[in-house]
Amino acid sequence: MTHAYTSNAGRCGRSRRRDARHPVLPAAAAPSPGQSGTTGVAVLDCPADVWRDPAGNTFGGMCTGNGNYKFRATAVCRNGQTVYGTTKWATGGWSYAYCAGKGGLTGDVGYEYWRGR
Repeated sequence: MTHAYTSNAGRCGRSRRRDARHPVLPAAAAPSPGQSGTTGVAVLDCPADVWRDPAGNTFGGMCTGNGNYKFRATAVCRNGQTVYGTTKWATGGWSYAYCAGKGGLTGDVGYEYWRGR
């Protein structure tokens, strides 16, 4: 299942937000006594941070907390083309969607994430 987030230019910036537009997936429950399992599974925070260049050509996003998910930045350029950043694991790396040479960003930016393993 792919999840997507889209923001207009007014909502985009360097901030941490957790709401309906920025879902945080719950951590897995700890096993009962006597059961084996991993406790404290990290929560996926996507996007943990976002960035736009001052020229309005590039949108970037970073996701953290759960290396079992992949994500990528997305943006719609002024020429109508949708561009996608490099697919990354949600371990703190950045994905950038570039609209340079395509008229710049329209402000319709976001990210997609999905379970990757």
